[in-house]
Amino acid sequence: MDKLKELLIKDINPKLIFTHIPAYANGYLYFSMQNTEERNLLISMFAKNNVKALCNGHTHDLQVSNLGRFMEYTFPGFWEYKQFGIISVNQNDYSVLYKIIDLNKE
Repeated sequence: MDKLKELLIKDINPKLIFTHIPAYANGYLYFSMQNTEERNLLISMFAKNNVKALCNGHTHDLQVSNLGRFMEYTFPGFWEYKQFGIISVNQNDYSVLYKIIDLNKE
């Protein structure tokens, strides 16, 4: 945790963070981080250090969580649902957009 904090503080640029397990997953707590102290510490650290989006999976369902200064995108499972997400970043204002591609509808 200390190393992550050090790296985040050193780099003032906007950031995207990618993990497997969600921090919050819009309240889908069974599949998100169980240690609330660690989860709150990470969310706070990300909010203070210019993180624009936290992207993850694990729940296999789309969850979009507003965590204050950034959004968390939990993407659906490809093998199970034949869906995947695409993230795009506007380089002018660093806003993040997502799109779900559903291969079942192709």
